[in-house]
Amino acid sequence: MHLIRKSLLSALLAAGMGLSVTAPAWAGQLADARRHLEREDYRRAIEILSEYTQKFPNEPRGWALLADCYQGIFPPKVSEAEDALNRKAAAENKRNAIFQNFQKLEPSALYQKMIKDDPEDPVANLLLAIALVVNDRDGNRARTQLDRFLELGSASSDLADASLGAQGLAYTATKQWDEARVAYERLKQRTGSTFAMVKLREVSRLEAEDRDARDAAANDPARVAERRYLELVEGAKGLIAEGNSSGAVELLEEAVKLRPEAGDAPPLLSEARLQGAKELFAKGKQLTDDGKYAQAYGFFERAIQLDPTNADAVLGLKHVQKSLSELEGPRVVRRIISASESIDASASVPVASPSAAVKPPAKPPAKPPAKPTAK
Repeated sequence: MHLIRKSLLSALLAAGMGLSVTAPAWAGQLADARRHLEREDYRRAIEILSEYTQKFPNEPRGWALLADCYQGIFPPKVSEAEDALNRKAAAENKRNAIFQNFQKLEPSALYQKMIKDDPEDPVANLLLAIALVVNDRDGNRARTQLDRFLELGSASSDLADASLGAQGLAYTATKQWDEARVAYERLKQRTGSTFAMVKLREVSRLEAEDRDARDAAANDPARVAERRYLELVEGAKGLIAEGNSSGAVELLEEAVKLRPEAGDAPPLLSEARLQGAKELFAKGKQLTDDGKYAQAYGFFERAIQLDPTNADAVLGLKHVQKSLSELEGPRVVRRIISASESIDASASVPVASPSAAVKPPAKPPAKPPAKPTAK
């Protein structure tokens, strides 16, 4: 009876040792156990593999080697070997479910421990990539881990197919719809996978939902106001950097109206008012030095509007008023003041023409007295 069971076990071992991965790296505890097994030090190999299969009960290779050890030891432990083979088969079924449907994954930390035991193991690296996207919903880290798996090379056909599905999942998680389609299409062409067909339809649905959500967000009043606010603030900062703080004031005033509670626009507006008043005063002073008093008037007036405490602008305005009064008379000064008041207070460069303000309009000639009508 034992001989029959032993022959059966040998046949099972011969058929069962064909694992899904070709040319394993055999590093860490598996490598150590395999070395002892090749030297026929079965007892030591069993000790190592018993510890390994407790840590990684769903790793088929550990159970396969353990069954080999139980078969090789004298006298053979046939029951233990059969149990190990049954556990190997169960582990392979779980592994196949992962590679075909990406189900029954263990925590990512467990696959990280497997990689620590054997950093060059392609199976562990691929399993970690799948767990990162399926368990942790971390598409970016999953893609990085997939790159590591591809760097190792020498993967079996089954692993290559599984990596295509993992790429599709990772690209879907990061909303890279075209790349996800390419991965699933390649998997469908290679295997005719139902999983790939289902995922292709899912990508189209998710992409449409994402597009609708982005369109809705783009038209949301609050988001539109937020974008406009940011545009105004950035535009104002650009004008300030160019030395046009008075021009930035108008943008910042609109920004404050959009978001009165915002913390960055109000202080920037105060700074722009003060700096703008200084810039306008400098332009008004230059025009005054050039004898262009009517044009200087508007700059000084606008500077005072921005910063009523700017004493230089107040003195400059009084100076041009006096100069214009002495040159053209009080009536001309009143007309210049009236014209400047009609200009939009937000204009950064006022328009005032001396020639248009110097001469008063001519009066119409008086009519001669009417002749008496003859009776």
